Parts: sequence; C-alpha cells; structure tokens
Amino acid sequence: MASVLVFLTKGNPGPTGAGAMLRAIDGSLVYCLREGLGVATNNAAEYRVVILGLRYALERGFRHIRVQGDSKLVCMQVYFFFLFYFCFSKSYTTAN
Repeated sequence: MASVLVFLTKGNPGPTGAGAMLRAIDGSLVYCLREGLGVATNNAAEYRVVILGLRYALERGFRHIRVQGDSKLVCMQVYFFFLFYFCFSKSYTTAN
C-alpha cells in the first residue's frame, strides 16, 4: 500500500507541538497524528513527527511512503540518508 505523510511543527525554541496527516495515494485522509513535545527546538520536533508518522504508517501496513513537510533540512537529510544507505549497502553486500 502507498501513502503520503505530511508533517508540520510549531515552536522554536519553546513549547513545541508536532502533527502529521497520513493520506492514501488517492488523497483521502487515513489518520491525523499530533503530539505535544514540551520545550524543544523546531528541528527536534520535525524529526520526532517524521518518526511518529513513519512508525504509524508502517504499523498499518503501508510500505511505500512519500514524506512531505515544511522543513527543507529534514526532508533533504532523510532523502540523502536513504539514498546513501541504499546505494552503498547494496554495493557492499553484493561485493562480499
């Protein structure tokens, strides 16, 4: 199953909240998630909500998840982590 995870955060630094919407690929709303995080930075909140949303989506059987958010930093870091992981882990495992 495919889905889209959209995340938003508020607060930097100070009282921080994070929320995410999980949508089916056709755009229909599957679930809304939110969490109060206490005092934190926006980066901490952004990572927390991405983890929260991905965990929820995986537990519900979604395996193809597109992540969208208002944080270019988080989106780029997650993208490059997976790009690096998949490029180098496959070449490393096939070489051994």
